[in-house]
Amino acid sequence: MINTVMTEAEFGARASAYGVLTKFHGGLHRYLEHRIETGGFLRAVLEFDRGAAIERADGPTSRVNISNIVAFLRHEFPVQSYGSAANVRKWLDRKHD
Repeated sequence: MINTVMTEAEFGARASAYGVLTKFHGGLHRYLEHRIETGGFLRAVLEFDRGAAIERADGPTSRVNISNIVAFLRHEFPVQSYGSAANVRKWLDRKHD
């Protein structure tokens, strides 16, 4: 699992190892590290809402990358930070604790 004290470059290298496109590294890093809301596509992926993710993808490359992002989440993110809308909401809300 990723240590949340990681530079964006270190995080990007880890994400790239799973085949996550570079354009998603910053949003995922800010979400994990600072609990900052992502864009609609990544939010849908984090919530495991594949239908919404496909609808919100900006093209076929992003759609194909959903599986890579999910693998990255499952292996590297805390389980409470993804998987459902409730988990994502709680993760984001905890930044105020």
